[in-house]
Amino acid sequence: MIVAVMKDLFGVRMGLGTVTRIPRRASAAVEKPVKEAREYVRWYEGGKHVDETGWYQRGADGTNEEERQAWLWVTASEPATIFEVALSRSQTVAKKMLGQVPVGTVITDRYKGYNFIDVEQRQVCWADLYRDFVRMSERSGEAGKLGRQLKKLAEKMFRLRNQYRDGEIEQNIWESEMFGIRRRMRGLLERGAGASTRENERIERTLTKKTCKEVIEVEPAMWLFLKKPEKGITNNEAERAQRHAVLRRGVSFGSQSEAGAETVARLLSEVMTKRRRGERVHKNLVEACRSRHEGRAGAWLLPTSTAKTRRAMV
Repeated sequence: MIVAVMKDLFGVRMGLGTVTRIPRRASAAVEKPVKEAREYVRWYEGGKHVDETGWYQRGADGTNEEERQAWLWVTASEPATIFEVALSRSQTVAKKMLGQVPVGTVITDRYKGYNFIDVEQRQVCWADLYRDFVRMSERSGEAGKLGRQLKKLAEKMFRLRNQYRDGEIEQNIWESEMFGIRRRMRGLLERGAGASTRENERIERTLTKKTCKEVIEVEPAMWLFLKKPEKGITNNEAERAQRHAVLRRGVSFGSQSEAGAETVARLLSEVMTKRRRGERVHKNLVEACRSRHEGRAGAWLLPTSTAKTRRAMV
């Protein structure tokens, strides 16, 4: 398709081999700045939004002969947005992205692979929690009733948070209301987790019990925003960063090799970081390729002041 578009719109004739070589050259051109940005973000003390989504990585190079499911991981932060492709959704990859002992505040969904993060540093995404409560509310009987109560409390929290942020309610009222909501929500979750079910029973009540148990495990991380309101309560930053990659996955069928996966990760890191800062992506990629071709040092992916600080540290 690319060959046809270049010929029809621009009168440029290209071979199929050229189409595949261009991204590889661009990837090589941004290798160093992306590598530095990955390391810097790992030690960045500000907020980090982390998420993962399914990816395709076929074994054309023999690196995935078992046809394992690949995952595209993202860490979105103020200095840079970093991507990794891995043949695993394990905690090992999360530690590679964030470090064995993460620094800064990390916002995630409630996937258990992130449970190594200290609850004093972790904020669980309330958009994901709300979707859990909505699913529970649509069930019948006691399970549905419990879900509707949790959903109602979450909606009240959202409303009060907006009012507090806009200066419509005083801090003492906000703190009192949040204390009550947290206490009531904890009680509902414990009631759901303690529901009587039979072994191997697969009904709505069992599903609700399982969800309540899982949410209780991360309950302290639901409320970090009460101490650090500036960090936010949703993981929308990471999900927005993934959107472009998800669209690409649908039309390109992922990666054909490990090298191709690394190319995707590097270029996504470059593109989404520049877009987040409102910079011109195409211009920066062209300059990076030209610099590499001419043997010059290319532009850094990190903001100028950050890059200087990082180079001084090195």
